[in-house]
Amino acid sequence: MNPFKSKIQILKDNENSNFLKINFSGKVVTLKVVDTSEETIHKLTEWRKTYRHMFATNFEMYDSRTKDWIKEKILNNPNCILFIIYVDDEKIGNIGFDLYEEKQNSLELDNIMKDPSFNLPGLISTVEKPLLKWVFDDLKISKLFVKVFSDNFQTLNLHFGCGFKIIKTTPLKREYTNYGWIWKETVLSSENDFPERYIHTLEIKRNNLIKSFGEIDYTLRNN
Repeated sequence: MNPFKSKIQILKDNENSNFLKINFSGKVVTLKVVDTSEETIHKLTEWRKTYRHMFATNFEMYDSRTKDWIKEKILNNPNCILFIIYVDDEKIGNIGFDLYEEKQNSLELDNIMKDPSFNLPGLISTVEKPLLKWVFDDLKISKLFVKVFSDNFQTLNLHFGCGFKIIKTTPLKREYTNYGWIWKETVLSSENDFPERYIHTLEIKRNNLIKSFGEIDYTLRNN
């Protein structure tokens, strides 16, 4: 098996173990691989509803669909992983990686959400940096990508603070479907043809991360 996929599978096989532990602002922050408990499923469904405007697709969201998504698209997918973020044992968000591409040895940062009722400034940046370092140092990924809508300034600034740089901007138009809509890349046909939205593709390599890393008190479980 590919080394990347082997290490990801080991983590999934030990989903109840703490993968990452961070001491931050007097709180204990831990990350574990996503589980299929009713609590996790319901929280992910509600967070996805809250942040539907940040995703490329919009559809009716309910717990049974989330459960199927976790099982089929995450736990049974060797190219991705999703972590639940805990603060003092409370589930407050998630962050993950997807679309591993073996030829380029690249990976995409994906599915970053935080319970809107939970407020701890700087938390997601503090979680993201050691995770990115793990991807480069342990998984030996060459480069990471993330896609963010150009009007999502908070998330863009989060990634800029970790060392990401914009490498591409793509125009989008919304296409309506039977279940909602999807934002699709478009080619503008004339100077009078305008997109409805833009999406940025950002990239980071290890050297860019290290320049912005700073001091973070964390421990990482060995695979």
